[in-house]
Amino acid sequence: MRSDILKEVFDIIAQRKSFAELKAEEIEDKAFESEEISEAFSRLKELEFEDIKNKADGKGKSLDGEIKKAKEKYLSSLKKHGYCEKDFVPDYYCKKCLDTGKADGKLCECAIEIYRKILLERSKQNCLTFNFDNVTAKDKNDKEHLNFGKLFVEKYPSKKTLNIILSGETGIGKTVLASCIANGVLDKGYTANFVTAFDFIQKCLKYHTSPVSERGYLLDEFFDCDLLVLDDLGTEPMLKNVTVEYLMILIGEREKNSKHTIFTTNLNQNQILAKYGERVFSRLTNKAISLFKILDGKDKRIN
Repeated sequence: MRSDILKEVFDIIAQRKSFAELKAEEIEDKAFESEEISEAFSRLKELEFEDIKNKADGKGKSLDGEIKKAKEKYLSSLKKHGYCEKDFVPDYYCKKCLDTGKADGKLCECAIEIYRKILLERSKQNCLTFNFDNVTAKDKNDKEHLNFGKLFVEKYPSKKTLNIILSGETGIGKTVLASCIANGVLDKGYTANFVTAFDFIQKCLKYHTSPVSERGYLLDEFFDCDLLVLDDLGTEPMLKNVTVEYLMILIGEREKNSKHTIFTTNLNQNQILAKYGERVFSRLTNKAISLFKILDGKDKRIN
């Protein structure tokens, strides 16, 4: 998980905790403005303290009876003024972790829920604005492409096909289709990220050349999201020890965690093999988990 988002998560949880405790304090302060409640409570505490002292010294009589009556008087005074002891206990948002963010030694479900909401919001900011409602099919190829995308979203998150490679000539609509799919996945409540291959490799280069202590969460956004769109594969620079290596890491980690990735590219299978080598090629063309889809049609950018 990204450390910057986790910090934001715990800030939100801390605010919830503080609000619940402050509200309980305010109610208690208001209640104790009543002289009757204040005196009854003070008498109860005096008796409890005296009883503890007597028992510790082994002297004096038990005050259990008096304490019971004082307790009843205190509770009665609270009820008379419209209060009960429960009003002074913080009403935490999460009853499982009591707004600490952790339960049973791990992140509480409430923290995970906040994390996903923040990630989802950032996903919406990262993805392009194309969606199935604002894109119109201009010919039968467009219609087939859009139907393919709609079916993918409808079945999402099916684990059968994890990688989709949209291959075709420039301007055929690969990026538009990938954006429609990403936004369709977002609408279902899953997270998505849209990044060009060029920007991804630039991030990888920064990560690769940074001291370990400064790497932090530089690449987490590409591993955390449910769906990643890597646009224009093949336009990124081929950097030694970076491009192929980090592509392999990305593909391998996302497959291991059953996360979906869509690649758009102008390259055909032979060109991918020649450019990236057997390891990347075999991952992207593995029919067990990958679909290599060639988009046909005319260049939509030419009027």
